[in-house]
Amino acid sequence: MEDNTHHRRLTPLIICLLLATSFFTLGMSSATTIRPKPSDTFTITVSQPKSPVCVGESRIISVGWSPNNNGDVLAPLGGPRVIYAKAVYGTFDKGTYHPGTISGTTTFVYTAEKEGNDIITIQAMNGNLDADGVGFAELEVKKCDYRFNLYAQLNALAQAGGEEMGLMYVIRAKGRLTSEGASSAGFYEAYNVIVHIETTVTSFSISDCTLFTWTPGSGTGLVDVRAIPGKGNGQAMTVQFAPPQNMIWNVAMTAACDGEPSTLNASFPMTADNDPWIEATFPSGVGSQKVVLDMFEKGVRNFRSSTHNQATYTATLTLERVEPK
Repeated sequence: MEDNTHHRRLTPLIICLLLATSFFTLGMSSATTIRPKPSDTFTITVSQPKSPVCVGESRIISVGWSPNNNGDVLAPLGGPRVIYAKAVYGTFDKGTYHPGTISGTTTFVYTAEKEGNDIITIQAMNGNLDADGVGFAELEVKKCDYRFNLYAQLNALAQAGGEEMGLMYVIRAKGRLTSEGASSAGFYEAYNVIVHIETTVTSFSISDCTLFTWTPGSGTGLVDVRAIPGKGNGQAMTVQFAPPQNMIWNVAMTAACDGEPSTLNASFPMTADNDPWIEATFPSGVGSQKVVLDMFEKGVRNFRSSTHNQATYTATLTLERVEPK
């Protein structure tokens, strides 16, 4: 009679492992000095920000002041009473600065709010709050697009009777968010972004068995993504993924024990429990954030239901600004 001992041990291990987841810049540049008028007490130097700048993006503006030694006025005994910062299409983290010295430097953080050619004006005011020195900087403000990248990885190890099998699951998606054709004013959106699902065998240790398929699982789905500006603070950007559609995970795996082949072929629909499926807020408007992926959350819980199994995952969403096409 044929001995199917290895088949009986191999099949539950593979099914356990595979089916458990069927849950499933702040920039600075050169400085510009405006020649003061003879009547100005102070010379104002303003850094020229890197241009263009995207709507929602920030730049550090460095401002310097010193006595106007070439003017027709007496040398001042102290610094300006106050320094004002103004812009046409942007805002500052602080609108005023009160110097404590006759000369020095300070910084303002400029954030672009609207498209256009912006002019930054820095004014030094005397004790009577009259302008006593002025400086300018110019920069182009554009409404930029955003590029996102999702990468999630789950590593699992199933063990039984001294034998083991390890798998790595990866879910990834990337795309470009644009305001053109967005469903709501101010939103950035991308439609029908492809989500990729991949499975790779990382370890296989079953006596008298040979694995022939080291990439047993793959699939795709479609997802809509949007970014909502200004949620949380003026610079923040919140990215939301809608639940994936038409997401199918295909499994095709062949192994042989004692020379007898065993094949598993199946397709599993993958659905998300959460709506939005993924959500992350970027306080500065760009960057990298850890996110929760409900599919992998289920997979980890299912694997860990057995004391001999191990499973961990990480999921990261990155967001960057890019100039429009």
